[in-house]
Amino acid sequence: MTKENIKKWHDLIKGDYSGGFDELLDDDVSFYSPIVFSPQRGKELTTLYLMAAGNTFGGDQSKDGTLEESSFKYTKEVLDGNQAVLEFETQIDGKYVNGVDIITFNELLIYLYPQDRVYRQQL
Repeated sequence: MTKENIKKWHDLIKGDYSGGFDELLDDDVSFYSPIVFSPQRGKELTTLYLMAAGNTFGGDQSKDGTLEESSFKYTKEVLDGNQAVLEFETQIDGKYVNGVDIITFNELLIYLYPQDRVYRQQL
C-alpha cells in the first residue's frame, strides 16, 4: 500500500494524478508543519496548506499548487511499513531549501532545514 500511495503522491506533485488531494488524503488526515506549530486536521484544511506549500516551493513556476516545471525535486526516499520519508530540495528567491516530508498514512509532517530560514507565505 505504501509504495502505491507514494507513487500517487509523486504523480500528484507533478500534476499527473487526476484524483487530486481529495482522493489521496484521508478525511481525518493530520498535517504537521514547522510554520503552523499545531496539528491541522481534516482533508479540506490540509489541502489548503499543501496547495500553499506547492505555490511557495514552486516559486513563480508553480501551477495551481503543483510543482511541475519548478526547481522542487525529491532527492531521496525511504519506505518502511506504513511510513515514507521523502527528502526534497528547491530554490526560493535564490535561496536553497532542503527538507523532508514524513508521511505516516493518516499523518503528514513537513520539516524544513534550516528552520531559521523557513520561507513564510500568507494563506
